Amino acid sequence: MMKASELIATGKKLVNEKTTYDNKTSKWMTWDSAKGWLVDCIRWIKGVGWGFSFNKSKTYGGATYLSNGVKDLTESGMINSCSSVSASFASLVPGELLYMSGHCGIYAGDGVVIEATPAWNANGMTLSEIDSTGARKKNGVQVGKWLKHGKLPWVTYDVTETTSSSTTSSTGSSSSGVTAGMKLTLTNCPSYRTATDKTVAKVRNGVFYLWSATPTNGRYKITTQKAYVGVANKVTAWIDAAYVIGASASTLAVGDKVKMASGAKIYGTNKTFASWVYNRTLYVREVDGERIVVSTLKTGSVTGAVAKSALTKIN
Repeated sequence: MMKASELIATGKKLVNEKTTYDNKTSKWMTWDSAKGWLVDCIRWIKGVGWGFSFNKSKTYGGATYLSNGVKDLTESGMINSCSSVSASFASLVPGELLYMSGHCGIYAGDGVVIEATPAWNANGMTLSEIDSTGARKKNGVQVGKWLKHGKLPWVTYDVTETTSSSTTSSTGSSSSGVTAGMKLTLTNCPSYRTATDKTVAKVRNGVFYLWSATPTNGRYKITTQKAYVGVANKVTAWIDAAYVIGASASTLAVGDKVKMASGAKIYGTNKTFASWVYNRTLYVREVDGERIVVSTLKTGSVTGAVAKSALTKIN
């Protein structure tokens, strides 16, 4: 039996390797000097189950066909072999198989999916996002919807989901501390024309005020002057809730666990982080005023620096 943590770790390592999506080749998971590892959505998962070891000198990367009790099944066959299959995505277990017609992926935890796909011009291994409805997205662009998820019979599930105690509902109230008229100092904050726009209208910097304390679709209205709070036709823009909740959080300290607002920029630049960063639980590694250095690890290498206002402290 393979541990879910091992399956996820191998999948993430593949994401960082050179890969090419190829569902026609007979040399699945084999290294090609020009294309990298040859992957498709189901065969990378079976390949890992069969012992894929990143061995570039061996066909199938060192995997042995039909080994370790892993059957050669299609996407639909694989989901049908799973236990605890469900069409509800309110609760997912890291390492579970995600399925839609003709496609599958592995849930990695924290809203992140590992998959091989030609979607989003990935043309290989990539990390995408999933929400509680099963929507399949990357950087806010949705391509399809997952239909089911379940536990693979050859995997031992040793990883538990990390969830935030300060999440914001899509239409309801948010975490405590958010009040109308609250002053916000924004740094590289993406803003939108409406509560549902997917395209960033403008990146905001400077002082703004919360127009209302009620979020809609996970976003709040802001305005440029405190006198404009609650006044009709004085809404400047909409911003993601994490920027508001992050601003209302207590002072961050090294070691605190945080979530980063989707689309937050690397501090002092207009560049974004890798998409998977926005769905991970991060650790504060360094605090320098509004500049916060974060990492997915408590010690060791860091992920990067981001504005404090883009972070939400979690328990």
